[in-house]
Amino acid sequence: MTIAHDVPLKNKNGSVFYADISCSHLSISGQDISWAYSGITTRRKFSEEQRNQWNEQLESIVLERTRQLEAVVAELESEIIERRQAENSLRQKQSVTQEFYDESLSLLPTFKRLLRNIIYEPDEDVMFKLGDMHVIIERFLRRSVRAT
Repeated sequence: MTIAHDVPLKNKNGSVFYADISCSHLSISGQDISWAYSGITTRRKFSEEQRNQWNEQLESIVLERTRQLEAVVAELESEIIERRQAENSLRQKQSVTQEFYDESLSLLPTFKRLLRNIIYEPDEDVMFKLGDMHVIIERFLRRSVRAT
């Protein structure tokens, strides 16, 4: 038996339909007989074509959505990198600020002692002590500029 699938055939009214045609050879009482059978497959063929179109549409929708998601993922990854960089920068600034604060606190007792003792110094040593305080204040100001 041989089968030809989806053979286009013309109807009497000129429309085209599709059929599976099978043919077999029989021998009955010594006579060879060819027997043909056709089954209309127009609906199946139409359904398959429609399914293929839907599959193509679905595939294009999936590809487009995948592209959109990839763009969102790339944007989120970029934001994560920027956020990490900002966090690192903030940590560094916090560290510098903490160092400045700690050093400022350590300078205050010395500055306080110099100011308290300047009252008891002879006039000629006051200028020398003011010079020491000037050095401390300059150091403090340099550190404050660096901390900001």
